[in-house]
Amino acid sequence: MLIEFILEEILKNPETIIEDLKKGIKKIR
Repeated sequence: MLIEFILEEILKNPETIIEDLKKGIKKIR
């Protein structure tokens, strides 16, 4: 499942995911 893959990536690398989310939020705004 895609969700399981995403959760695994977040657990492996939470700091990078958070930075990507912040960048994504800035782009959306």
